Amino acid sequence: MPYVGNVPAEQYASFEVQHFTTSATTSYTLTHAVANELDIRLVLNNVIQQPGASYAYTASATTLTLSSATAGTDTMYAVYIGKAVQTVTPPDGSVSESKLQVSNSPTNGQVLSAQSGAAGGLTWAADAAGTITAFTNGVDNRVVTATSATALNGEANLTYDGTQLVLTDGTEGTDNLLVKTTADGSISMAVEKSDLKYDLGLDHNNDGSKNFFIRERTKDGVTTNSLRLIIDEAGAVTKPLQPAFNANASSAQNGLGATTWITGEFDTEIFDVNADYDNGTYIFTAPVTGKYLFTVMWTVERFSGRPYSMFNTSNRNYTLSYFGNDLSGGADSFTGSVIADMDASDTCKWRIYAYDDSDWDLQCYNFSGTLLC
Repeated sequence: MPYVGNVPAEQYASFEVQHFTTSATTSYTLTHAVANELDIRLVLNNVIQQPGASYAYTASATTLTLSSATAGTDTMYAVYIGKAVQTVTPPDGSVSESKLQVSNSPTNGQVLSAQSGAAGGLTWAADAAGTITAFTNGVDNRVVTATSATALNGEANLTYDGTQLVLTDGTEGTDNLLVKTTADGSISMAVEKSDLKYDLGLDHNNDGSKNFFIRERTKDGVTTNSLRLIIDEAGAVTKPLQPAFNANASSAQNGLGATTWITGEFDTEIFDVNADYDNGTYIFTAPVTGKYLFTVMWTVERFSGRPYSMFNTSNRNYTLSYFGNDLSGGADSFTGSVIADMDASDTCKWRIYAYDDSDWDLQCYNFSGTLLC
């Protein structure tokens, strides 16, 4: 028969339906815009409602307005009459294998392909291009890798839980590499060796800073969060645990004799990072091999000769010579410094010597040191 407009579909036609979750209200939102209430059929508790402002409901665009409020126990749906869908595409789930002329039943990993020798027919078969036919060790959070062209494996030593990616040697808490965001909001890569764990990352304070940091996270099962190094966005480097100390003397050393090396008794620590200075023996012990800067300041009183002093280290002595005149019973103050080459566990102390004076006094003001490089 003749008709005006598009050719209608011959097989499948359906109207879209919207189901509502009801409550004590008169206003609902439509999923599709309509011209007016005549574009939908509203069904409330299985009763078709009459459209119109003087009746059960009105509709405009996506707003549906009822003349009376619904209850939470009501059932309601709308059929979009003006949105009839005509298509030659069958609805989901309406086509069976028999309609596709499939010749056999499938097994795991097979795909549908054209059946050889049967025009229009299909068959379940292995994909010659390499269909995955095996998947082993499928456990939550394991990263999947290919073990062959057709097989996958969930890696026990490579996991991702949505927060951190962990590469382990197979023994928890020993040799691991983690890429993660930590509880304080920093983004970091963590390396673990036995009970010693370090984070390398950005923004250790979770304050939006661009600081790069290295932090000891745990040691012997105890959380430390101890920062080892920070580089801020301007390039300034902070090493919170860099070996350094500063000490002075609480009292003078009086009545000292001649021809004896006297150790300066700097018994009061001002600071001592890492506790490398012993204020009982007045000795600094190098924690690591490197170049150390030492400085000293002292005063001699009632001194009749020339004082000589030195930084006495395990490797060598660094002499601080006095080039002035004999003090002739007077007093003078001195300073000295040296960059000393020290191995780990080497020691350093400051000592002073008097050749001729057998009764003199020493006031130790300051002894300090730090690792330079």
